[in-house]
Amino acid sequence: MSDESSRRYARPGELTPLTTVVAVAVLGALLAVVTEPRGVPYVVATVAGGIGGFLAAHVGARSLRDIGTRRLLAAVAVTSGAFAAALLVALDAGVRPALLPVVAVVCGFAWLGGLGVRSAIDLPVTPVAARTAVERIDRPTWYVIGLAATLFAAFSLYTAWLYAAYWMGGSDFGAYVHMFSTTLDGEGLLLHGKYRVSQPQGSYWGGHFTLTLLAFLPLFALVPSPLTLLVAKSAVVAASIPLVWAFARDLIGDDTIAGLLTVSYALNPFLWSAWVFDFQEQALLPLLVFGAFWAYHRDRRGVFVVLATLAFLTNEFAVVIFAGGLAGLTVAVARAGELRERAPTLVVTALAALAVFALGAVVTTRFSVDAGIPYASFAEPIKPYLGTRTGIGQVLRVVLAEPMLLAESFSVQLTQKLLFFIALFAPVLFLSLSDELSAGAMVPYLGFAWFIAGREIYHMFGAHYPFYLLPFIYVGAIRVLSRVEIPTPSRALLRRLLVTVILVNLFAGFAVGADHNVFPVQTNPEHNQVVEAAIEGIPEEASLLTQNDLYPHVATRPQATYVGRPDMFRMYQEAHGPVTPTYVLVDGGLVARQNDWSTPVEEALGERLEEEYGLLRCEDGVAVYRHGYDGPVEGITQQQPGQC
Repeated sequence: MSDESSRRYARPGELTPLTTVVAVAVLGALLAVVTEPRGVPYVVATVAGGIGGFLAAHVGARSLRDIGTRRLLAAVAVTSGAFAAALLVALDAGVRPALLPVVAVVCGFAWLGGLGVRSAIDLPVTPVAARTAVERIDRPTWYVIGLAATLFAAFSLYTAWLYAAYWMGGSDFGAYVHMFSTTLDGEGLLLHGKYRVSQPQGSYWGGHFTLTLLAFLPLFALVPSPLTLLVAKSAVVAASIPLVWAFARDLIGDDTIAGLLTVSYALNPFLWSAWVFDFQEQALLPLLVFGAFWAYHRDRRGVFVVLATLAFLTNEFAVVIFAGGLAGLTVAVARAGELRERAPTLVVTALAALAVFALGAVVTTRFSVDAGIPYASFAEPIKPYLGTRTGIGQVLRVVLAEPMLLAESFSVQLTQKLLFFIALFAPVLFLSLSDELSAGAMVPYLGFAWFIAGREIYHMFGAHYPFYLLPFIYVGAIRVLSRVEIPTPSRALLRRLLVTVILVNLFAGFAVGADHNVFPVQTNPEHNQVVEAAIEGIPEEASLLTQNDLYPHVATRPQATYVGRPDMFRMYQEAHGPVTPTYVLVDGGLVARQNDWSTPVEEALGERLEEEYGLLRCEDGVAVYRHGYDGPVEGITQQQPGQC
């Protein structure tokens, strides 16, 4: 192939993304609408829309006179339609019809990019561009990609297993499923299905302001299943692994050390614990933080500001931690004598943090009647000075007036705090502690977790909290290793230490997991079938109140709610009136977890469950109550009722 032919540029009107998107979307949507009443399968409509739309976008282009270009267009269009059909068949009609044309658009552009076809930006059009790009990926990078892909598959399957075994709770996972479902169905904006006195509207924005959470909404719209969120979370977390490798390799310049640091991150037990913990928007933070600081070190200042702002928009707590890291970075820049050069970028990023934090305060106030940190989250010595929900400003005023409160709070479970702090930094050999950026990010978090908070989950770095901290810890380690000249003998020792730490952490992670019984080996498939039948027997649109571990399996229903804590449920009723759902579903027979989550529901309703509700169906510990029912009790999978 000649140089001229391999560098042929796209002409105006040829393969433009805008015309392709418009044509595919419009024609695909029209076909879907037109064919629906006539019984034509959506698969056929989408394939026709994908092929027809793509070709229509380029009919009349001068390039169609060239036989090679015509074949290229035909291959892309047909493959786009084929991919769309295969995906839709695999999803077995679980896709919302209005979004089917999106499948063709995505598939078409995936192939356009893969074939090296670019448009309107003066980049060369060459079918071998993709192959050349792939050939540039060396063996170490393929190893990292393979590790990330393996972990993606493993955690997707494992979390799907936990969901199927009724191990996931309503407080997090079920609430997120309900948020996406109610938003798409037009029931409300991110309604979480919880009974919170401070959030009578029921919107997630009444407690936390996040815009990046909405990035998952199109995926859930395409496949409205709880499993979509679990797979999406695994995908974004796994995607951060190659990013760590690229960042570390670029700055450190030693493939072995960069690779070991990447493996240390990928197999980090704190990352794993956050990975398997339900679904949260904070899963995006590793991608955003690693990407932001890699862009910063490559002097891509605009990219840094954009990614940092997206991190701010993920959660208001992320703003505070990132601001601490930004302060540490400012100190490092000043020490290096680069403050004048870097000041504009740092100032713009700081202003973005302030703007997002202020916007978050306005939004949460709009959706709640009492914003702030919940009373239960504070340490015991501080609680007497606070209300039911307290803002950061009031907390600071309290501790400044009574400094000894901080010392008392810090002394609570001090040994445990220090042990988990050591465990968090051991995988990077405590290198991050000497980096201003990493240390700066840790200050606000530890200031809250050690001195103000009273829940173990904060200083044990449980749940999703590692997503806030691990990116800064590994960025700090990479920065330290990039600016330190390590003699050859010391490099060998560093590699051995990293290997040792990786093995120890991997063993410790599995040991702790086994000790906490994280594998649902005690599930009863026959009992689960009874639960599924009970759920199917309740009308989809009916109001339903259920328990914590059943809620994720009914959370796609518009009027499904649950009870996690009876006291909060009673407080909600005292403030906003009685809650009277049509159906109540409880199950005291689930054996996957030690908690019997049916008890909180029964305690929350109290005598009302007997006075206002009648037992409709009962079998194997599963009970379905209906409001105002006064008839015979039936079974669930059998005609006669079983033991309740």
